Parts: sequence; C-alpha cells; structure tokens
Amino acid sequence: LPVPSVYGEHFTGHELLNLTKIIHGNFSSLTGITNVSLTLSNASKAFVISTYTLTASSGILTAVNIYNETLLNFRRVATGAAPVHVSYYVAEFDSGIKVRRGNETLPAGTQTRSVDLVTPINVSTSFPIVSVALDTDGDKNNEEALFFTNFTNPTTLLFSRNVSFQSRAEIEWQIVEFTDNSTVQTGTTSLTGTATSTTQTINAVNLSRSFLIFYYNSTGTLSREFRYMVRGNLTSTTQITFTRQSGAANNRLDIAWFV
Repeated sequence: LPVPSVYGEHFTGHELLNLTKIIHGNFSSLTGITNVSLTLSNASKAFVISTYTLTASSGILTAVNIYNETLLNFRRVATGAAPVHVSYYVAEFDSGIKVRRGNETLPAGTQTRSVDLVTPINVSTSFPIVSVALDTDGDKNNEEALFFTNFTNPTTLLFSRNVSFQSRAEIEWQIVEFTDNSTVQTGTTSLTGTATSTTQTINAVNLSRSFLIFYYNSTGTLSREFRYMVRGNLTSTTQITFTRQSGAANNRLDIAWFV
C-alpha cells in the first residue's frame, strides 16, 4: 500500500528537537471523509503519519493531512463495501522543525505533477510525507497510487506515477523541514528487470537516531504485488537496502529515498 515506509525509532538529532506532544488513535470507517478532532498549539510544527488495514480490496486507499490545529482529515475517494481500519500518529514540536502542507488532484490520464512551493526549502534538511487516495477500487490498480516523490529543486516537489493512470488520484502532502542541526540525505535508485534488490551508499549515520522514508512508482508489474511491494531498510550505518520478492523482464521501480 502506498503509505510512507519508516525505519528507526528516534528522529535525527532528537535531543535538539523539542517534542511536546504525540496524539495517536484508531478508527474504522466506511464513509468517504472522516474528521478527527485535534488539540495542537501550532499546526506548522506538527505532522501526521498513518497506516491502515482492510477486510476487502475495494476502495481501500486513504489520504490524510492536518487541516488546522483542531482538525485531522482522512479521505477515501472510492467507497468500498468494507471498512478501512486506520491508525494514526500526530507529532507536535515547539522547536526544531517547520511543516508546510497541501493537496493535489491528478485527473485520470495525468501522470505527473510539479508543485510550486513558492518559498524555497532547504533540501538538505527536508523530507516529504505523502498519502494517496484513488477514485476507483483498489484491488486491480494500486500501482496507480504509487508516486515517485522527490524535490527537483528547492521550490519544486514532484509526483510521478508510471502506469496507465486511469484513476483520479488525490494526494495529501506534508514537507517537514528541520531547523536545528539535523540533516537529510536524499537520492534515487531503481529496481529493473528481474532484480530483487539494490543498495545505496550513504554518509555514515547513527542508526539509533536515523530513519528512512522512501517513495516509488512502478512500470510493468501488472498489479502483481510481489513485484512492486518494496521493503527499505538501513542495513548498516552507510547503506540502504531495497528488496522485493520478484521481478520481470519489463519491470521497473523508480525509488526516491530520504534518510
């Protein structure tokens, strides 16, 4: 499922960040929109990450964002016959980060979208958090919600999918930018053909204070999850490893990663 993949338990430089609050919860919903009440001091210093499970394959994809200091919004664009079971975590800081957010709609037939951030970010201290909902059932077209997400420059956030894109995609995005001494490494790689793993060398990190987020798109996997579901891991202080179960001759996954 196209939700952010996170590795690690502590945020980089967490002793310099002042984490003031974590809000977490669970709910189940059949409806298109679910609003959850929040109590935040400053939404521009908070972000949300969510995961979900399902009991059927239709209408499963859920997009989430913080709308303001009192509202967390979840959206299912396609409404299935079975509920989605959602878990969410909201982290708020009073110093050390700033967060900007927004949403994009990609109509059916649209492959890419570049978002003008207007105010530049520092790419070496920033990472995106993205969630996607589709307007069609998810059992045959989850690949259409897989977006390669990356900063092409300090004022542009790129979303790109690599399949027939017959569904409308609703994207909710957040950009977390550290304002303390934390840094973010970023890069891109690919899994092509029959390859089942690839590695990326990074500058040495402290594994107890680092985490990995990555996003990818898929070509030629024909709705076969074992070809496009990817696991990413910090396998050493200087290496990221991406793995999948199987590949195929016309297969390609393009991956953007942030540590």
